[in-house]
Amino acid sequence: MQSDVGAVQVTNFARAEAESDATTVADGTADLHLLCKEFFYQFCVGNRFVYLDMLRENLSADLFFLEVHLAHVQQFSKSLFHRLITAPTRTLPLLEHTAWEVASSEGMFPSFARHSTVQVQLFWGVTPISLRQLAKNNNTVASLVCVTGIVVRTSASHAQCTRAAIQCSSCRAKTFINGGRSVDLPPQCLANHGPQQGDVFSTGGGGGNTKCRPNPYVLLPMESEYEDQQILKLQELPEDVPTGELPRHVTVMVDRYLVDRVSAGNRIQVVGVVSVQDRRGSADGTRRGGGNTRRAAGLRAQYVRATGLMFYGMCENGATSCVSVNESFSSRIRSRNALSWRPEEEASFKQFAASGHVYEKLSQSIDPAIFGLHDQKKAIVCLLFGGTRKRQGNNYLRGDMNVLFIGDPSTAKSQLLKFTEKVAPIGVYTSGKGSSAAGLTATVVSNGSGEFALEAGSMVLADGGVVCIDEFDKMREQDQVAIHEAMEQQTISIAKANLTTMLNSRTSVLAAANPTLGSYDPLRSNEEQMDFQSSILSRFDLIFKVIDPRDPRIDSRLAQHVVTLHKGAAHGGREGASGRPRGGGGPKLSKDDTMTATVDRHFISKYISYAKATCHTTISEEAAEILLDFYVQVRREAHQHTLESVATGGGGSAAPIIQVTARQLESLVRITESLAKMRLDPRASRADAEEAIRLFRAATVDAIRSGVTESQLSEGQTELVHKIEDALRRRVAMGATVEHNRLQSELRKFGFDGSLIDRAIFAMVRREELEWRKQRTLLYRAR
Repeated sequence: MQSDVGAVQVTNFARAEAESDATTVADGTADLHLLCKEFFYQFCVGNRFVYLDMLRENLSADLFFLEVHLAHVQQFSKSLFHRLITAPTRTLPLLEHTAWEVASSEGMFPSFARHSTVQVQLFWGVTPISLRQLAKNNNTVASLVCVTGIVVRTSASHAQCTRAAIQCSSCRAKTFINGGRSVDLPPQCLANHGPQQGDVFSTGGGGGNTKCRPNPYVLLPMESEYEDQQILKLQELPEDVPTGELPRHVTVMVDRYLVDRVSAGNRIQVVGVVSVQDRRGSADGTRRGGGNTRRAAGLRAQYVRATGLMFYGMCENGATSCVSVNESFSSRIRSRNALSWRPEEEASFKQFAASGHVYEKLSQSIDPAIFGLHDQKKAIVCLLFGGTRKRQGNNYLRGDMNVLFIGDPSTAKSQLLKFTEKVAPIGVYTSGKGSSAAGLTATVVSNGSGEFALEAGSMVLADGGVVCIDEFDKMREQDQVAIHEAMEQQTISIAKANLTTMLNSRTSVLAAANPTLGSYDPLRSNEEQMDFQSSILSRFDLIFKVIDPRDPRIDSRLAQHVVTLHKGAAHGGREGASGRPRGGGGPKLSKDDTMTATVDRHFISKYISYAKATCHTTISEEAAEILLDFYVQVRREAHQHTLESVATGGGGSAAPIIQVTARQLESLVRITESLAKMRLDPRASRADAEEAIRLFRAATVDAIRSGVTESQLSEGQTELVHKIEDALRRRVAMGATVEHNRLQSELRKFGFDGSLIDRAIFAMVRREELEWRKQRTLLYRAR
């Protein structure tokens, strides 16, 4: 199938056989036309005639479309519903023509638009089929289907010619013919002794015995009729992609009032007609590759002609929840989370929130098979619920949280990320090593014919959810810089190929990384082991150091937990089609290693959606005062800590790599709001603020203070560090390079301590006297 945007050639629904079908009695179309008219005039809900009122309201607002619910059609007439499903290419034009007749007879059209057409958009709230099922079922061609997916690319809207005005250059007769992407002009004059073909209406000229010359027609662009058209690229939902396979794509053509209703990153449900196009066709109407075209006559690629668009969500019980793009075009993020809940489900949510200890129950349910990491799991719960998004004028304050885990290998960081991606209502998992700036944000792609389109990346596809980035330290520096705007302003600005736009990336970021040397060295500082810029670290609300302690007591409990986990695991362990483990996801183990009841993962996902859609939490005055006092205190302590580091020879006057700024105060507010939101409480209390401070101290503040810079040097040790620096200057000449291990062994021969040698090297690196080379194996003397 061609991936070129704009490679679809169609004709207007309203012009395709509408008038001829309205008068054909042999196939029962006249009766169908009467049935359509009765539906518009007679269908009512209560005392309201739904479609007459809707048609009058839309036309008075200069919106020449009508949204028809297929459930209403099925309720009114099963035969009409059956014809719409099985023969939409004939029935839908007739329905549009009938809507136009009703509007004309009732005088609904404005005076300037009496000759306009009415677009009928179909709303079908049924469980959709996946793109993978659509590709396997060839019997769906020319039938009405309902599919779902993520929009990954949108083209610019084009003016598609639906009715071309042509004029004979000999007799000056004007004729109208059906349009399309390429208009085929008749070889002979149709008004003067020429064969009558197609949808032809001639005015002026003609007559007489003078025969017009061959190929006499010229196109009149200003008198032709046009409609808007746009091409979308729809990708299979991540939860529908089997493990190890690539996601499927399909091209979707939208026209008229469905144009510019969705953007890249939206999850939508499409009601449309499955159509085929020549696989060898191109966007400019020519054929590629040359050769015998008859051999390619059987090669066809599917695409979908959209007749309705809806924002899509999936409930836990398998039912779909859809919101029309016409109802919620101004607030896409709200419509995507606006799922419907049954009364018993909503009652269970409120009962769970009122049961108490919600924070502890949810944190223990975050991958209970992982031993320990209690504060890290609590941070993930806060990230899943998030704070409240606020608007101040034209600016927004983000409510989504960002969390970073950095620490030793084999500490279950990746496992926590995988679980978070599964439990989040909208989650995308990616690896830093295999992700580029374009893959994370967005890129501009060419369709091969001089046109450009936007293609969304992971952070745009996860709009309204969570994006999990593993191996964050393996990302290139320019790729980390590319997500700065997305993490704070929650937008992605694109200015490429004369295309300037902005995409939404209202998502939380959960990242995991390893230290520079692979694992934490207690004798080295954070600045030496975290190869990140301060600008990227300041955008994380919580930064956890995950260390594997060498404690025999903890090692014994961990070993017992792992053995118990393997003994209690079920045999088989086969995964479903979507790569998710079946069943409850492992044994339910609490922090005291005993079996306990935990909250089901599907219930957590549904509860998160309910809390984010219905609860908008704010902090109380008492909680605000506590957060302000703590922020001022931490700023004072961080400044004093820097002064002490300079006084003890800790490496110059440079600021620590993790700095406490106003962003951290906003982080405390978001954490406090999330703690109240998970209880469905609209007001955050003093206890929420105190727990937010405790979590912030256990994470970010601990990461700031930990490392070699925390240890104090005596006067004798400071003097030894200065002697080591002098010895280094004598051993390494200006502009020379030396191996780190060799230099360290030579200095130890003089009786210097290894930790003091590392301190001296680090201090000289911070003063830019030395530079690391070849992955910290070589040292270069810069000055």
